[in-house]
Order: sequence, then C-alpha cells, then structure tokens
Amino acid sequence: MARDSVASGDLVYIPQFHLVFAFISKNASSLMKTYFASLADGMAVGPPARNPHVRTNTGFLSEHELGATKMAELLADPSIPKIVLGRDPVARLVSAWNSRVHTWTLQPYQSPQELRDWIQIRQEIAGHSQDQHASPPRAALIEEIPFPALVDYVAATPSSLLDRHLAPQTFLCASHLIEYSLVGRVEEMNPFLSQLSHYLPDKSPPRNDLVLNASRDSSLHVSAVSADLRAQIYRRYVGDYTFFGYPIPDGVDR
Repeated sequence: MARDSVASGDLVYIPQFHLVFAFISKNASSLMKTYFASLADGMAVGPPARNPHVRTNTGFLSEHELGATKMAELLADPSIPKIVLGRDPVARLVSAWNSRVHTWTLQPYQSPQELRDWIQIRQEIAGHSQDQHASPPRAALIEEIPFPALVDYVAATPSSLLDRHLAPQTFLCASHLIEYSLVGRVEEMNPFLSQLSHYLPDKSPPRNDLVLNASRDSSLHVSAVSADLRAQIYRRYVGDYTFFGYPIPDGVDR
C-alpha cells in the first residue's frame, strides 16, 4: 500500500501566520513545527512538551481538516506564501539510517507505539536484500542492516512506497505542482530564518539558536559514505539536488 505523501499530511496551512509550509521528515520538521507553534502561542522556542507532529497540538491545518477543495484554493492563492526546507540528500539519508534503521531514537514526546514503524522499515529493507517483500519481524529486530542495503532499497523502491523519511523531498513537497515562495536549506538555517521572518509578523524575529534533533547513536557520518554510494544516492534523488540547488557529488558523471 502506498504511503501518504506530505501533500496529504505535512503540507499544512498555518492560520496564525497565513502561510503554507511543507514539512519534510528529516529536514528539521520537528524543530520548525515547534518553532511556528511556539511563536503562535507567544512562547520561547524550546523542547516541545507535546508531540509537534500531532496537528491538534499545533493548530496547523492539512488537507484532512480543510478538505481537498479548500487546500487547492490556498495553494492557488498567490497572496499566501508557500515555504519548504530542503536538506542535502546524502546527509538526509545518513540521518534516516542512523535514527530510523540502525537504531531507534524516540524523542521524549513520542509514543513507544511508533516503534512499529521502525520494525516495518527494517523488515522491508532486509526483505529487499533477500529478494523478499519483507523479512519476518523477529529477523528484522536482530539483523544487522548496513547503510549500503538502505541505499539499494531506496534505489529500487518507488517513491510512493517509501517511508516518509526516505522518499525524495521533491515527491513529498509536490514540487512539480506547487510554486514555492521560499525554498530554504537546512544547512543554511540562519539565512533561511532571516528570509522566513519577512513572511511573519514583526513580533516574530528570526532565531539563530535553534538546535536540530540529532541521532543519539550517530554511528555513520556523512564523510564515511563512499563515492560509489554517493553516485547511487544522486541518481535516486537527482530531483532533490536540482530543486534545492545542491551540487553534484564529486565523482558523479555529469
């Protein structure tokens, strides 16, 4: 079964600021949701007490609450800014492997029930390496899944079947359908926040002290990814490189 794209869940209208934001998993989405929710409540930005991914906790409105017609109207309205934040595809996939495949790291606000997503991802990756749809749950819990196995899995799996932490960013934000007013990059957070401030009330100055969620067990670093794997990642996420303006990795045929 195809998983939901951001267009049906994390593409949201933020009524407090009259803008649309496409939150992409592994792209500081927890941070930015907390940022907007805190500003709307007039509070300092800090660790969230409630899960920022639950829209009833933030007041954000997706297509589920608004309906397809209203959301389409908002997306077509040129007076409403549309904003998205990208991330280097290699760094994003490494982060996904560290926190969603190699080891599971629950944030304090998350429910242990979310462990089932971790098991499902591992089942699918391990199953793919064995020419199966999915490995048994018990095997997925104990098998070692190296980073190259994840790269092979995402390279062979249609975007609509990938978990939201692994799917291409351009697929998740529907970049071929939506004209974005502001396209930022996680690696340039301070300039992005400065640009974002132009779309917020004057009482909401840019912040330069925000901290991204980090995997507690970062056993793989971006610098350790081989040239061959970088080339494979580039071919799978070429649209992300183009849309967000990231340079082609060294060693990749141009």
